[in-house]
Amino acid sequence: MKKIVGLLLILSMLFCSTAGAFAEGGGEEVLADWKESFENEDYKTALPLLQEASSGGDIEATAALARCYIYGYGIETDYDKGFELAQKAADAGNAYGMFLVGTCYACGDGVTQDYSKAMEWNRKAAELGNTSAMINVGLLYFNGDGVEQDYKEAAEWYLKAAELGNSAAMVSVGYFYDKGYGVDQNYRTAFDWFQKAADLGNAGAMSNIGIYYESGIVVEQDYTKAFDWYQKAAEKGNSDAAFRIGLLYAFGNGVELDYDAAQDWFQKAADLGNADAMESIAYSYHAGKYGVKQDYSKAFEWYQRAADHGNNEAMCMLGRYYEAGTGADQNYDMAAAWYSKAMEAGNEEATRKLNQLYSKGLVKRP
Repeated sequence: MKKIVGLLLILSMLFCSTAGAFAEGGGEEVLADWKESFENEDYKTALPLLQEASSGGDIEATAALARCYIYGYGIETDYDKGFELAQKAADAGNAYGMFLVGTCYACGDGVTQDYSKAMEWNRKAAELGNTSAMINVGLLYFNGDGVEQDYKEAAEWYLKAAELGNSAAMVSVGYFYDKGYGVDQNYRTAFDWFQKAADLGNAGAMSNIGIYYESGIVVEQDYTKAFDWYQKAAEKGNSDAAFRIGLLYAFGNGVELDYDAAQDWFQKAADLGNADAMESIAYSYHAGKYGVKQDYSKAFEWYQRAADHGNNEAMCMLGRYYEAGTGADQNYDMAAAWYSKAMEAGNEEATRKLNQLYSKGLVKRP
């Protein structure tokens, strides 16, 4: 089965990545003005209003200002200041402030990393109804950070957030059912949760629905519908969807075979940081396929980019390039280093290639 974009691991994880949904509440005109300006990304207007409200003792505004400092919204990132403000809001009973404090402890932003405290503060926020905190509690259980790993408990926390309308949590619940983590594997239930999230505009969910149609999982295989869902997700900036559109063009599935279009979509996805797209561009140059001429130097450059973004196939290929002196000067030590990285990332071929270097005496075992 093709890889599902489990937002559990990518988009719905609020730790160190996104501020989540700002808590509703307040009602003061200055805060309402800030919210409107902030949603329109008019930080020049929003921040003075927000700072005024926070200075006036508005705790919700204090939590919002903490968010700006922690995530660099319209102001230079300052984790220490952000944590200080978040703690102030949390101590005053603000759920969003509690969530931010928990997030800072999880990431070690502005404070020493402490998963136990991350769990403590996120649980407090979750008990007050903050769905972003519920997701973080679920993540801590999923990863076993500060608590014993428990997929069932993790799934329950994601489900709580999903049932309260959090679309990122819905996608993660779908991911749990797709993989059978903490629940009985059920592709139909997974699809239904992806559909709910997609109806709320979640791009990751749209991409996952596309995967189901492309693969024919619980729905009739339909490349055209897959393309349509990928297109919707890509228009919202989803890099995996953009990459998959490139694949459809590269193989002529649901669309006319078009290598130029394939490369354009690979490039779009790569520009969004998609490692699989980078690896596909690298392979195109390596093999001289999909509309480009063979060019080992360019292939090496793209494999390097993909590897730097965590793609283990690219790591292994860099090892091969260094071993053979293709696209780079021959260097067995560098080859071994990249094979080791790829092996640690789960690449089985890299394990075999590394052992061959050892058996041939080309590098010393550590």
